[in-house]
Amino acid sequence: MHSHILVIHPSEIVLQGLHCIIKSVFDIEPVLLKTLDSLTNHVDANKSQLLVLADESLDQKELSNITLAFPKTLRTKIIHIRQLAEPSCDKSCKCCLPLNASRSRISELIRPILAEGSRPMEKRRLSELTERETDVVRLVALGKTNKEIAKELYISIHTVISHRKNITEKLGIKSISGLTVYAILNNLIDTNSIDPESLI
Repeated sequence: MHSHILVIHPSEIVLQGLHCIIKSVFDIEPVLLKTLDSLTNHVDANKSQLLVLADESLDQKELSNITLAFPKTLRTKIIHIRQLAEPSCDKSCKCCLPLNASRSRISELIRPILAEGSRPMEKRRLSELTERETDVVRLVALGKTNKEIAKELYISIHTVISHRKNITEKLGIKSISGLTVYAILNNLIDTNSIDPESLI
């Protein structure tokens, strides 16, 4: 698996209890923190996914900082550890974990998240692009200019530029050569159709 698990809670009992369950069920050594101090020192950004089990007392701003602290390539999922289950939180809820949850409930909640993290990053990224953004990536990889892409897709150059900006934000890829590699890895283009001059 390519996931990293972080548990943030002021209670040593909660930290050690979740550590024991996560270690025995998933064979993953979670990082245990009582506060958010030095958060980035404890996480390997080379992992594809970060799962955070966070105390419900952390406010929304603090939780947002967790996501912003790491590269966009690190997919972050946050689950709230609650004293009591919210009325809206039933067994299908994937956003919170009551303190009285059983080992099997913890396993049911975490296992699908870890399975998602084990999928290749390229495939997950591809699913984040809209159909039109995927068309733009394909045409950029084929060496088309913004004007040519606009003409082929019957959209304005401004719209093409907007799509390219969104693609860069989603994929973290800025260069044409990088998008070409991405397109090849995701079978968006045939390598025989690439103009080598467009990569220089």
